[in-house]
Amino acid sequence: MAKVAEYGVNVVMVNMILAMASCKKPIVCVVRGSAIGIGFTMTAHSTFLYCSPEAKFMTPFMKSAQSPEGASTLLFPK
Repeated sequence: MAKVAEYGVNVVMVNMILAMASCKKPIVCVVRGSAIGIGFTMTAHSTFLYCSPEAKFMTPFMKSAQSPEGASTLLFPK
């Protein structure tokens, strides 16, 4: 059962990022708290990004031994 759930989450995330990347309408993101991992990557696919003073951004991919996702290596080059 865990494999089915994991597959489902991966498919949903890929479909979400593909939809954001190919969207013809403006995408507005608002960050009032923390944008971590895929939440941070989503901000790069947005047209407008509004942040509160309390907004925090973090990409813990390497700390958690994961590879970056959602084209973040392309959108956020080092």
